[in-house]
Amino acid sequence: TGTFGTGALAALRSGGLVLFTTQPLAAVTLTLPPNPVPDGAKAGFCNAAATNFATTAIAFVTSTGQTLPSTVSITALTATSCVELVFNRATTTWYRTR
Repeated sequence: TGTFGTGALAALRSGGLVLFTTQPLAAVTLTLPPNPVPDGAKAGFCNAAATNFATTAIAFVTSTGQTLPSTVSITALTATSCVELVFNRATTTWYRTR
């Protein structure tokens, strides 16, 4: 569990990718960067391992004042692939792009 812009994810305050090199053993929730977020900022998580992730849920939640049109929760992610969101500042909405 982590929040972009705090703790270990502080460098990702304006977005970025979180790389998992092994499948998490428990569910992971990542809170997206707080406002103000630059228009077009990207945030996501990637399976940087050589094997597929098959069972652990990895999910995004928004920061206060933001929206996410649909739930982004992944329980399977193929090796070396990513889930990515892009921020639209005019609507303060994160959209899944891959």
